[in-house]
Amino acid sequence: MNIFEFINIESSSTVPIYRQVIEGVEKFCAAAVEGDPIPSERELCEKLEISRTILRQALNECVERGLLVKRWGKGNFVGPKERQKRILIILASEHNDADPFQYIMPGIEARARELSIKLEILPLQFICDKSEEFVTAMLEREKFTGILFLNYICGLELPALKAFRKTRTPLYWPHVLEDWAQTERFYCGCVDTRKTFLEAMQMLIGHGARRIATIAKIDGGREYDFSGIRGYSTAEFLALQEQLGVDADPELILNSPYDKASIYAALDRLAGKRKKFDAVLCMSDFYAIHVMSWLKAHHFRIPEDVAVMGYCGYPGGKFMEPPLSTIDYQYYQIGYNAVDRLLQIAAQEPSELPPGGVLDYSPCIACLRGSVQKMRNDRSENCYEIKSSFAERPPYRKRAGKQRRGAACLSPGE
Repeated sequence: MNIFEFINIESSSTVPIYRQVIEGVEKFCAAAVEGDPIPSERELCEKLEISRTILRQALNECVERGLLVKRWGKGNFVGPKERQKRILIILASEHNDADPFQYIMPGIEARARELSIKLEILPLQFICDKSEEFVTAMLEREKFTGILFLNYICGLELPALKAFRKTRTPLYWPHVLEDWAQTERFYCGCVDTRKTFLEAMQMLIGHGARRIATIAKIDGGREYDFSGIRGYSTAEFLALQEQLGVDADPELILNSPYDKASIYAALDRLAGKRKKFDAVLCMSDFYAIHVMSWLKAHHFRIPEDVAVMGYCGYPGGKFMEPPLSTIDYQYYQIGYNAVDRLLQIAAQEPSELPPGGVLDYSPCIACLRGSVQKMRNDRSENCYEIKSSFAERPPYRKRAGKQRRGAACLSPGE
């Protein structure tokens, strides 16, 4: 069996070359027999036309995951076949367009198919209805490779949560609220909402906005995330705007739940006050959909009169008219990477997690599209990655921004 039939390197692909090598090795190992040798590093480098550094990075990960066995002085060989891996997915029971987990799930499914992993899905309601003892016994009996929890569990009182705290089954929460992640001893993934929402505002400022209306659901009571304006209290947010050189007007902060009628009512109130604004910064793309609809109904041109900035990366945003600028969470990639992260957790030696757990920040993409800047091509976009490190976890730094000269402002109805 020829391993080169399974490894296809595409230099133009966005997938890193070492990852393409790993994917090829995975497919080869699935078809090969335990103990089959693979070619030498020299032959692999020559025929794949890649550097030895990249190749070794890929081979080392394959050895760590058990795909290959390294025998010193002899080379690498196909590792022992394991029984099929099984991952338990605990999924939110209710869905709507704004639920991120329905956009994360396809990435999980794609990666599981590539690795021949079987997925077992349980609705959250099943877990909510069971006792700690039942869940503990189930996990011990089923011996899952790991568990992916797809739900904003924070705020729920789950008797079974105690079972997850002490289970020996590897557990990963790929997309949670950051404040909750820091109160539980779990491996968690999240988005640095403060940093990325700041980036969204700076994108508007960089394109001339000076009177930015911000619409969000401001609940209060929690320190981060949905406590206010994507992790900022109202006072913090106004101070930040002042630092960045834009008008810090509390009447431009609109408190609205997510539904069309409430969003329209909030914008109607703003229009009734004759408040000037030249941009709207939205808590999510789903808010932005209704904001753009309201603006068009009131004869505002987007972005010439009012720019609109979304947040989160709704998959349909780029097909809107004009295409919606946003901070894209990359939901599909969160799901895809979650499978690999869970396997890494499963492969390491069990250890006591620190009080705040282990928190992974998901990289996001800032996408500039036609809702903020008139593009030469109606469908063109300008995107760049935003990364956060574990060292940047709260308490956050206040970041000073450069003041820029802005464009003229309009008042609703003028």
